Amino acid sequence: ASAPRGVSLIRLLQLQLSRFQSACTQPGLPAPANADVERHLRALYRELIAPVRPFVSARHLLIAPHGPLHVLPFHALLSERDW
Repeated sequence: ASAPRGVSLIRLLQLQLSRFQSACTQPGLPAPANADVERHLRALYRELIAPVRPFVSARHLLIAPHGPLHVLPFHALLSERDW
């Protein structure tokens, strides 16, 4: 994935997650739909993991994030089999 595209997707995910946090702490605010968050988690998987997945034969993968990837919850990304 290109760095600008990845950063943009991460920011969109952070926005959706902050909407959940706001809805939990401020009564009366609507929570975002789970589908919105899941859409961003799928897009991040497609951009970051799917291109290298054919080259990974191990059952477990260790990721050392750099830059904006430090805030990304890799464990929450949704692969095709999670859809």
